Amino acid sequence: AFSPLPWQYSITAEVFALHNFFVALIVHTAVRYDAAPTKRLLYLGSFVCGLALANQHTAILLETPIVLWVVYKSNLVHHKELLLKTTLFFLAGLVPYGTVPIFA
Repeated sequence: AFSPLPWQYSITAEVFALHNFFVALIVHTAVRYDAAPTKRLLYLGSFVCGLALANQHTAILLETPIVLWVVYKSNLVHHKELLLKTTLFFLAGLVPYGTVPIFA
C-alpha cells in the first residue's frame, strides 16, 4: 500500500486487483482464525484459497505456508471429516477454473 507498484496494479483493470483482494481476504481470515479458530473460518478460508488459485496461480505461494500452518494448528490430519469438508470447500472455490473449457 505504500509503494507505487502494488497501488498501480490494484487500480488497473487486470487480474491483479482481484488477486490483491483475495490475498487480503486470505490473510484477514488467517488472522481471525488464529484469534478464534472456528469451523466457519476454516471453511471460508479454504473456499477463498480455491477462488484465489482459480484467479491467479501465484496464490499458491501464499496459500502453501498458510495451509500448512492451519493443518498444524487445527490438527486436521486426525479429524478426517473436517479435512474432507475443508477439501470440498477448497474444490468448490476452484469451480470457476473448471468452467474455462466450457466458455472458451
